[in-house]
Amino acid sequence: MPIPSHEIRLARPEDVAGMATCHAEAFPGRGTSSMGDEWLRFLYQFYLDADRNVSMVAVGSNGEIDGIAVGGDRNIFRQYRKASARRFPLRLAWMTIVDPAVRRPVLNLLRGMVIPKRGDPVPKTDPGMSGPSMASLLSIGVRPETRGSGLACRLIGEFERRCVELGFSSARLSVLDSNERARRFYEKAGWLVDEMKGKSGIRYRKTLQDVRASVGEA
Repeated sequence: MPIPSHEIRLARPEDVAGMATCHAEAFPGRGTSSMGDEWLRFLYQFYLDADRNVSMVAVGSNGEIDGIAVGGDRNIFRQYRKASARRFPLRLAWMTIVDPAVRRPVLNLLRGMVIPKRGDPVPKTDPGMSGPSMASLLSIGVRPETRGSGLACRLIGEFERRCVELGFSSARLSVLDSNERARRFYEKAGWLVDEMKGKSGIRYRKTLQDVRASVGEA
């Protein structure tokens, strides 16, 4: 079945509902999808409202969103986790049961909301990571019927170019070690293994120097 052409562009506020639907179809059975439509809308609206966000969508000829690539300044996710814990504390607690991949970070987050830590204030930047030139890819996915069409490759390429336009020089993402399909995709796109993240996660990193050069030539 031929795949219709897609326009890849920056996401708009009116795209939030379609982004949530695309996420649920791209990641069926995942803890994030099982949190429900309201939670997913909150996630993508939060990113769209944040400074230095990079939110790309692939829009089909029928006007539906068939792909998403969302991220930006890595501090957005930390701010989002705190906001979501305040709004959906019971759902987040439940997700630690159904999705082991997020169990430790969510439990730590909820514990910090209930029992504030004493001592030195938490730094605004993560130790061991570069400054504001580091971007983070939160989520990239396409509807099942578009897989194999090259749409995800186009999405991640546009995500990287937008990162460069906003002044980011490198980007990071995290993926489960067991997700071999995703790992092959990222490695084919030029992302390199940066470090292990916990017992089951891998962090990838990409320097955007070549992307910067192509943007400068455009």
